[in-house]
Parts: sequence; C-alpha cells; structure tokens
Amino acid sequence: HPEAKSRYQVAYGHRRLAATRKLGIKVRAVIRELTDEQLVVSQGQENSARTNLSFIERALFAARLEERGFGRDVIMASLGVDKAALSKMM
Repeated sequence: HPEAKSRYQVAYGHRRLAATRKLGIKVRAVIRELTDEQLVVSQGQENSARTNLSFIERALFAARLEERGFGRDVIMASLGVDKAALSKMM
C-alpha cells in the first residue's frame, strides 16, 4: 500500500480474494511493488487472459484509463493492442 506500511493492495484477483474470505481460508500471495502504470498493464493483461472481453468492454476499459491520465503507450500495453486498434477503440 503506498500510504500504509504493513498493508497491501490487491492488484488483481479481487473476486478470488472475496471468495476465500467468505470461505474462511487463507491463500498465498505474490507481493511486488508496482507503479501505477505497471499495475494497469498487469490488470489489463490478467483480464484479457482470463475472459473473452468484447470490443466494447475493451474500449470502455481503454477510455477509463485515458480519463485517469494514463498514456496511450500504457493503454496499448495493458490491452495488448497496437496503435491502430487503440485508435478504433477510442
């Protein structure tokens, strides 16, 4: 966590974490320091690998990232698309 020592933020797997909490089981976690850009890229890649997102879902994700001030290079990396595909999404 950037502001609270000895605390962590979930980068991805929020639903899996919620399920383990509900079941009352402990899990192992990989702990890494990530910049905001690295976090966004990791989240985008994780979502793309796990679900078959529609073009609209991917475009909305790209738009949200742009609204939050991320550059096009970070957005392209998070979605695994080239400049032309990102332009179509925007």
